[in-house]
Amino acid sequence: MLKPFTVTSIVNNNKTLLRLKTYPRSLSKYVYKSRNHMRCVVQKPMMNVNFVKSNMSNNEHIKHVLLGGMCFSNLGVYTIVRDLKDVLLITSCGAEAVPFMKTWVNFPLSVLFMCFFTKLCNINLKQDRIYRIMYLSVFSTYMILGYFLYPIQGILSPFSNISLTLSVYKTPLLILNNWVSALFYALSTIWGSTIITLLFWLTANNYVKKDSAKIIYPLFGFISNISLTLCGIITRYLGDMYRNDWILNVQSLMIIVFIFGIIHTLCYEILVRNYSITNNIDFKPPKKSNVSVFESIKKVLTIPFVMYMVMLLACYGSASNLIDTVWKYNIHQYYHNPSDYSKLMGSISTYKGIFCMFTMILSSFVLKYIPYKVTIMITPILMSLMGVTFFIMSLTTNNSYIIIIYGAIITIVTKSIKYAFFDPNKEITYMYMDDDVKTKGKATIDLLSNPVGKSGTSLILQFMILMYGSIINMIPYMMVIFTCISIIWITSASKIADIVTSR
Repeated sequence: MLKPFTVTSIVNNNKTLLRLKTYPRSLSKYVYKSRNHMRCVVQKPMMNVNFVKSNMSNNEHIKHVLLGGMCFSNLGVYTIVRDLKDVLLITSCGAEAVPFMKTWVNFPLSVLFMCFFTKLCNINLKQDRIYRIMYLSVFSTYMILGYFLYPIQGILSPFSNISLTLSVYKTPLLILNNWVSALFYALSTIWGSTIITLLFWLTANNYVKKDSAKIIYPLFGFISNISLTLCGIITRYLGDMYRNDWILNVQSLMIIVFIFGIIHTLCYEILVRNYSITNNIDFKPPKKSNVSVFESIKKVLTIPFVMYMVMLLACYGSASNLIDTVWKYNIHQYYHNPSDYSKLMGSISTYKGIFCMFTMILSSFVLKYIPYKVTIMITPILMSLMGVTFFIMSLTTNNSYIIIIYGAIITIVTKSIKYAFFDPNKEITYMYMDDDVKTKGKATIDLLSNPVGKSGTSLILQFMILMYGSIINMIPYMMVIFTCISIIWITSASKIADIVTSR
């Protein structure tokens, strides 16, 4: 047990200011003198005020726990808002609004935030300030939209229901009329790409030592799935509790989001105030070259590996977009109560988190024994077979519930397999490439694949919606498009496997 010692007085300019009581003996090692020469007179020497801070900074485990807390809270926010965004948009604007949002709102907003991030880097702000500005701008906007503006969305709507019913451009006007739900939907893309993929992983790469990354980074994956599972349970519980009060349900979910934000902020502030950067990543842009951005992209795309990788990721985004459009249309037709819709998405998140943990454990043992070509082609082959079956089922049955359940199974299985097999192999392929592909090639792949895939398919769906009026009338054509995309996807995966195995 720690024995006590007593601080007799605090003296300044030979005048006693305050008498204190007993403190543990472990704090009695040093005498502290402040800048204004105020000193503590003690029976035993007093501890240096930096003792706890120095011990903390030398403990790598605490640093990893703080990063894990940031990962947990960020994924918690992302899970809740991702499940909530579909409910808010589709119940307000219909499933036909999803393709319009992905092309005309999500993609421009992503470009806007990237320009904002680049601008902050150009004015030479410190990394922690850039992080705080980016995080708080998105987080505060989410809280304002979800907690304060959504309950009064009807008052903020610029158009009347009569004008929307008579208009030929019903879906775009519905998006404008429900701009609060639309902006909330679009911000989910920003949270996933900017807050998690960009800011969190830049911070992790700054503070985690290279020799520890191979051990610590897989743990972040398990933490993410635990957060995914927990938030799914919370969403389902609140959906049961507030089944007849959707506004209160949304506000309760936003309170959970706020709690996660507080946890993240505390972890981040403790991290940056007590630990120094291990691997400094320069946020400043490189010096300008005479080659334009378009010419650089064009040159990199002539490399077979980069071209096939862009096609691979674009096909994944396109295929999942087609399935999600039909699946969410059936959910909207079956679940008329937003709380029931929210409960379904919460259940899917829970099962997805559990299945992801299982597949990640499995992949850690399987990847080193199965040939590269097999592992990289598991996702496209599985999703192609399940997707074609899904479209056939949508054409042959009128039971929306069966389509919803099968669509949920596709979402859980394919995304879990992607996280466990597809994503690790995608990163492993860069190890076999030269430096130009590892830098410029990877940047081109990450920037082009997602817009080309999701936004490109959404643009095609928009014209089809204007022609056929409803998603149910477009399913035969969507199945043909899905089949063509699947063939290109499997071919690209095979070509990449041939390139990698030949090196």
